[in-house]
Amino acid sequence: MGPDAVKRKTDGVVVATVVVLYACVTGGCASQDSDLRALESCGSLRFPAGTELAEYENQTAFGDEVMVAVVEVPASEFNEFKIGSNIDRFNPGVPESWKYYWRNTENFPALGSQRAEHVDEGGVSQTRWVAHSSEGASDLVFIRAAC
Repeated sequence: MGPDAVKRKTDGVVVATVVVLYACVTGGCASQDSDLRALESCGSLRFPAGTELAEYENQTAFGDEVMVAVVEVPASEFNEFKIGSNIDRFNPGVPESWKYYWRNTENFPALGSQRAEHVDEGGVSQTRWVAHSSEGASDLVFIRAAC
């Protein structure tokens, strides 16, 4: 491969990188950040830095806005998430009726793992359901919030 071919290939990589960054800045990344912030507000949650929105669906039902999401929280920041979100403790397993809300997510199988757990707020909060599964370097947090 001659110097001109290497330059053309390098130029192509630079152009592709610029296009991806532009798309991220003008749409995708900004939208993901605003969706994550809306989920925080609706569910009275606080996500630490490094949290990423893996899956998200926003619906309107009976005058309420309902958000169903899966977020990835770095494992080292999971306790910060629990404290900031006022979650005292998780209980083993995930109720079958809860699993319905995440049945179409690609991360759904994690809810059936031995490490899956959920927050039981004593039936007080029908506006926030949170389940969790540890997946190594990151923790998957399954959220359903209505506001």
